[in-house]
Amino acid sequence: MAARSQIQQFYAGKSVFVTGVTGFLGKVVAERLLRTVPDIGNVYCLVRPQRSADVAQRLSRVAAANLFDDVRQSEPKQLGKLVPIAGDLSLPGLGISDADRARLANDCSVMIHSAASVQFNDPIKVATAMNLGGTTKILDLGREMKNLEALVQVSTAYVNCQDGEDFEVVRKQDFSWRDLLELCRTASDAELAELQPKLLGKRPNTYTFTKALNEQMIDESAQDLPVAIVRPSIIASSYQSPRPGWVDNKLGMTGLLSGLGDGTLRVMRGDYTANADMIPVDIVANTLVSAAWYRAGERHAQLPVINCVTGHMNPVKWGKIIDTTRQYFMRNPSSTSAGPVDFEFKKVTEELDYQNRKMLLHTIPAQVKDELAKAKGLKANAVRDDQRYMNIFETVDHFSSYEWKFRSDNLIKMWNALNEADQKLYNFDVRSIDWDKYLLDNARGIQNYVHKHRPKISTASDFAFGQEMSIENTQRLLQGITALKQRITEMRAQ
Repeated sequence: MAARSQIQQFYAGKSVFVTGVTGFLGKVVAERLLRTVPDIGNVYCLVRPQRSADVAQRLSRVAAANLFDDVRQSEPKQLGKLVPIAGDLSLPGLGISDADRARLANDCSVMIHSAASVQFNDPIKVATAMNLGGTTKILDLGREMKNLEALVQVSTAYVNCQDGEDFEVVRKQDFSWRDLLELCRTASDAELAELQPKLLGKRPNTYTFTKALNEQMIDESAQDLPVAIVRPSIIASSYQSPRPGWVDNKLGMTGLLSGLGDGTLRVMRGDYTANADMIPVDIVANTLVSAAWYRAGERHAQLPVINCVTGHMNPVKWGKIIDTTRQYFMRNPSSTSAGPVDFEFKKVTEELDYQNRKMLLHTIPAQVKDELAKAKGLKANAVRDDQRYMNIFETVDHFSSYEWKFRSDNLIKMWNALNEADQKLYNFDVRSIDWDKYLLDNARGIQNYVHKHRPKISTASDFAFGQEMSIENTQRLLQGITALKQRITEMRAQ
């Protein structure tokens, strides 16, 4: 670049505290900082100790991942700026030692808080401790920092998913965040389990509920801190950086499409015609890195809330995502495929059909596998594993079954504040996403990084093929169902 970006100038010489670095989004944020800001200070990473590994070992594993290959090849010394801080969001004072707190207080200027409990079906007590209680402690730590210029809190676009439309403002909730913290402190697990449905109301899970109260807490109690809230929608593989289609997990959208691709997921609640607010992880990371600069340099009359969504600006339908992924894996089957690549959505109005299809495509095949395993003297885990697998997707199918209208005026306002150099280096303009290219790269990324299989055919020209492939696949499916029914009949006769 001819001129250095404003964002690079902002971060030069500064140290950053990042939570969630062992997770998908957090590690991408750390990589972006190290790779794009050569003279950044330290990137302090809150890491929870484990019995099998201390925090230094855990962070070393993160740094050894292929995500950091470009940093390792171009500026390997940058990886030495990753500094582990032992801690835990659920512990008093985050479990950070006095020495580490003093170091952070003296050295850190920016905080990016992306850690959270992302298990949508967590009990209300667990979700509250992580998503609400953890953030109160992050705010307390921020108040100790002598030169804090920005604290960016990662929320979710679905904080108000009980409604069909959401703007970039913090909405008043029906239940107080203070009351929730007190309730979780004093009530028994049994009492909380009984109260949970009433607390959630029309919300589908504890994740969105606690994230909404988290925003309310920040709005009411953090006016003394330079906070900005960024709300991503459904995060998936990278668009450009570190390379197209990079992903390292099977959560959320990636888990759904991975299951579709290897034949382990056959049916799910969803609506092909609804907009899927899918967002690449590097666009979210660029938004977070930019939001700290934006919050530090701009005067804001109220708490800045930024919806990092594709929504109305560059929508993509669930049907397009499903069809593109299905066709790719039909053409490039994984070596680890568990069955035919054939997947279907069932609307919430088709509940009986959904249950019947789930029985036919999941439950019965799992039962057959268990019976065969028992006959061979092996462990019979197929039914248990399938039930656990389906339970995971039934906690998130609310987001594939409905459609929301997210406004993102503040996202565009922040984009327009960037100079040309920053817009190239930290691209988060969702209008620039080429969905045909991205969805194909996303399928390849799942194949390469999740299924650990590199197909021989992977070019755009190879991707185009005729209707005969889907017909063949349908025939194979019917043959498989016929054979399955015959096997079940034989087993019953025995």
